[in-house]
Amino acid sequence: IILFDRDLDKDEVGGEITWDPPTEERIVDKYRVFFQVDPAGSEKSQVDTDQPPGSLTVSFPEDTNITGMEYIGIFITAFGIEQQTPSVAPIVETISSVGFVAFTDKDLDNLQIGGTIYWGPPPEITYNQDYVVYYAQSATGDSRSVAGVVPLGTNSLTIPLDTYHTQFTHFLVYTRSVAYEQTTPVGVEIYDHDGLVTNLYF
Repeated sequence: IILFDRDLDKDEVGGEITWDPPTEERIVDKYRVFFQVDPAGSEKSQVDTDQPPGSLTVSFPEDTNITGMEYIGIFITAFGIEQQTPSVAPIVETISSVGFVAFTDKDLDNLQIGGTIYWGPPPEITYNQDYVVYYAQSATGDSRSVAGVVPLGTNSLTIPLDTYHTQFTHFLVYTRSVAYEQTTPVGVEIYDHDGLVTNLYF
């Protein structure tokens, strides 16, 4: 049993589960695949629908919540009777977030920014394709706007001087796989350096 998880968020999966057939597949009526709390399947949630003989994979969408689930269980029905003890495998999900995000504004004008955004690469990049960097109005991505797309292997993005940030308060970095963009980013608050002197007298 193998889980191909292309969703990069913790407690969320998206992709496919595949398995090998039993030796006597000719007796199989159907397969039922579940995410389970324990190996016995005392609490479980079915993945997709019942699968016919010869079908050895199920797909499920991104952002499928598996909070509390620890195992994949596959139950076989043969001769109209479902087995009591499933075949099981532990869930090994893909979690891929950048380690940190940093930005220092080098533009000294009010409401304008410029400089380089840096981030720490995630430890897991098996399914990663690139990074998407956004301006946003909050740390969770409200009213976000793309600042740039950066290929895997590059961990920075330069913001030109004299860039107006107006209503935006954060830079957010999302990892993205070939299929999905993560939903929970890592970010940094924008601190706008203002170089105007104060208390000027003549």
